[in-house]
Amino acid sequence: MSRRHDGMTLLDKVTAQASATTVLASFAVFVAALLVTGAFQAQLREATGQPVLDLAALGSSDEVQRLVGEYGDEGRRLYLRFCVVDVFYPLVAAIFATLLIAWLARPIREVTIIGAAMALPALVLVSDWMENAAYAAVVIAHPSRIDSVATAAVVLTRLKFGLISLLVAAVIGLAVWRIARSVSERRS
Repeated sequence: MSRRHDGMTLLDKVTAQASATTVLASFAVFVAALLVTGAFQAQLREATGQPVLDLAALGSSDEVQRLVGEYGDEGRRLYLRFCVVDVFYPLVAAIFATLLIAWLARPIREVTIIGAAMALPALVLVSDWMENAAYAAVVIAHPSRIDSVATAAVVLTRLKFGLISLLVAAVIGLAVWRIARSVSERRS
């Protein structure tokens, strides 16, 4: 980690801000963002009768193009509005996950482990934003096809969900470790 003029790394600063209060506050904002995003997703599904692009299990550019076509004009407009909202949800989720990991990992002195775990929310955020941009480009280009971008969107969706799986595993692992450590300290 690079050092700042005050001698604290970014990891030190985030860890210093991570408390039960900041984790709970960021969780509340995360839930609010989740509800807003969910409402936009429901509106899109209701208007189109189709799944949201970045949540659908699409396997090829042809499937992406088919779904974009099935959205119709109104569905494509709604999807682009959803993309604007979906900028904030992954950002809020990344902030919450970073604070949660920092709070859970506070007793760990192994910087490499904490740094790797804390990198996961940022990686999810970047992959989600790139995925959204790719799907938005495909929607904007419709009816023209940009198969390479549609294929990239499919790959980015898979990457995003793989990273989310790793993130959830890291949080569960840290939570179990922290609980076990707490129980062990109480017995001592």
